[in-house]
Amino acid sequence: GNTGSTTGLDLSHHAAINTALSARPSNIPGLELGFSWYHDKFQTLALGRTVWAAYAVYRAHRLEFLNEVVLVRVQHPTAGNATIPGFYSQIAYRIGSNWSPYFRYESVNTYGTGLVGEQIPQYVPWRDASVFGIRYDLTESIALKAEVARELDRNRHDLIRAALQVAFTF
Repeated sequence: GNTGSTTGLDLSHHAAINTALSARPSNIPGLELGFSWYHDKFQTLALGRTVWAAYAVYRAHRLEFLNEVVLVRVQHPTAGNATIPGFYSQIAYRIGSNWSPYFRYESVNTYGTGLVGEQIPQYVPWRDASVFGIRYDLTESIALKAEVARELDRNRHDLIRAALQVAFTF
């Protein structure tokens, strides 16, 4: 019988592990650096997943510079392994008390490497986007954003997208 109890649905009967570290060096005000590692395993699918992520953020003197990289590795004993990298960098400059125009470049290569990306690349897209936007801070935790992006993807024609968002932070 089951001697422990869980909440939610656990398909694997394995616990996930997540570790994160961050630092704010006192000699560089406004800088924050961080790293995280996550791993889980789905026993019924014989699938393991590991995610590494790192970030660097600098916020000072009306300047905001955000950067994050991620590397996802999926392991399967018969289908093989896939490694999926991605990153983004965003720079913004606050104008007045509430307006911040920004530019962001983001890229994710879900082709990655491994069996899936090599044999069925049409199902695992790669995407790059160049994004121009403006953010208006309503409060410390709520903002309105308008942005226009040019997206490149090998599985479709380049496209231009526009978006309006209400963003919440915590």
